[in-house]
Amino acid sequence: MNRILDAKGSDAGKVNDDSASIVLIGAGLPRTGTLSLRGALNILLPGKCYHMKDVAEGKKEDKRFWDELIDADEKQRPEMLRKFFTERGYSAGVDFPISRFYKEFMIAFPEAKVLLSMRSPESWHKSVRNTIYKAMTAMNNPIVRAFLRLVCDLETASVMRKIGEPIYEANDGDEKRAVEYFNSWADEVKRRVPEDRLLIFDVRQGWASLCKFLNVQEPNEPFPNLNDTATLKAEVRKLMVVSHVVVLGIIPLLILAAILIPILLTVL
Repeated sequence: MNRILDAKGSDAGKVNDDSASIVLIGAGLPRTGTLSLRGALNILLPGKCYHMKDVAEGKKEDKRFWDELIDADEKQRPEMLRKFFTERGYSAGVDFPISRFYKEFMIAFPEAKVLLSMRSPESWHKSVRNTIYKAMTAMNNPIVRAFLRLVCDLETASVMRKIGEPIYEANDGDEKRAVEYFNSWADEVKRRVPEDRLLIFDVRQGWASLCKFLNVQEPNEPFPNLNDTATLKAEVRKLMVVSHVVVLGIIPLLILAAILIPILLTVL
């Protein structure tokens, strides 16, 4: 269990598990080191850190919640967020869908601090194009969608596409458009979040500034370095191959069945 420091920097004792609530809101865009940041926050904080992976790998209630939140009236969202995250013991959240709704999170958890994870806009665009963009393009493919419908996972694909639509649209063009979106996003966060509540953070900085911001001791272990680019690219390739093999293989069988069944019925 991580230990809190008092105002003088002395060890003030263990964090009480009962106090787990959202204490840090990630306002940075996806592909800004959020997976490594999630790993770090899971070490530092008493509760879990929410991430897009929790949508992809989570329960149906997670998918339903975000689907409903996106369609909900803006005034209803803060209370929906407060209830959902308080009941589940989360201490933080990063990446989309968290950062997409960071303003609503600030209303729901007014004492929480805000972290803007950053990287160069050009490298961000390249990373998105190699991961999120490829994944969402694949999920828009009719053959892939037919396959997902067969394996009953169309709900996950639909919700993730709905959550990530702004990122897809921002990168569905040249680098200039993506860079403008990235810079505009960062500028808006800096304008909206009070300076004493905001940490602008690059995961390459490691523990020091993050721990100081959260007023916790630095762990005696390396800062997590979790890069899922290669894994995501491999998963997209696998999805495309398997979808085409299964769906295009089923079509001839269905045609053959449509021909043979009437003949067999007449014989029988």
